Amino acid sequence: GVPFSATHAAVGGIGGAGAAQFGLDAPHWGGIARIAAGWLVSPVIAGAIGAALLALLRARIHRAPDRISAGVRWLPVLVGAVAAVLGGYALTLGPVRWWAALPLSAVAAVAGWWLARRRLRAERLAGRRPREVTERLFGPPLIAAAVLIAFAHGANDVGNVVGPLSVIARQGDGGAEVTPTWLAMGGLGFGLGAMLFGRRLVAMVGSRITRLNPARALCVALATALVLLGATWLGLPVSSTHVALGGVFGVGFYREWDERRMAAAAAPAARAPLPPEEAHRRRLVRRSAVLRTLAAWAVTVPSTALLGAGLAWAIA
Repeated sequence: GVPFSATHAAVGGIGGAGAAQFGLDAPHWGGIARIAAGWLVSPVIAGAIGAALLALLRARIHRAPDRISAGVRWLPVLVGAVAAVLGGYALTLGPVRWWAALPLSAVAAVAGWWLARRRLRAERLAGRRPREVTERLFGPPLIAAAVLIAFAHGANDVGNVVGPLSVIARQGDGGAEVTPTWLAMGGLGFGLGAMLFGRRLVAMVGSRITRLNPARALCVALATALVLLGATWLGLPVSSTHVALGGVFGVGFYREWDERRMAAAAAPAARAPLPPEEAHRRRLVRRSAVLRTLAAWAVTVPSTALLGAGLAWAIA
């Protein structure tokens, strides 16, 4: 039930096997160090972006004197930003230059802003509560962001499986390239794994680290898409899993800090501090889940590298 990166596991296994088979000079350590730096920085950036987006939502909408008017003003802007990011992100997955993606992203932003504003007006006329309007508005862009990130995740991580299999394909077919059949097999494995064993990780990421509502989940999805888009543009292979969890951590820890700040501002100055048990109960981020996740991240590459080296040595 701990989310870890298949990319990290594959890199560790390949590096360990290569070092055991051909010596310590075989792996390209400079490239591995560059990749590892992206692994360390990308979750932190995603957490900072997710926290900043949630802070913007709370300041401009949730704590505004008139939440409905504030929502009408700011929610279409956020939805337009989501549409622009998702449009640009989708275009970078194909053979589209960045200078061609910019105007198309601008068109997507304007379309998202206009559609969100139109829907908000319809929701206001229907007499729904502000919280219900917010959840209904955030639903479609959240689904689009989740599907697009999952699409990019599969497009990236299937290569971790099919890459080693390509050796078999080339040897068996006399040097032939990887066929779509191999890629389809990798994709089928992804789908089966998600259906059979994905529920535990969905519960872990969605509720056991910190509770997410549509607004917070959209902040996480937008932060994830921004970081993945930037990493793709820079040519850095980062982990979609780590980036998404970095966004979850950022949103959760910001909520915890913000709730404590608001409680301290509302409480009398001479109020006694809370007992340790009560302070622990009021935490919005489960420390045990965070520590388990970070521990899994730390041991993934060394353990798969040692396992790959051991198997390569035994087979050779």
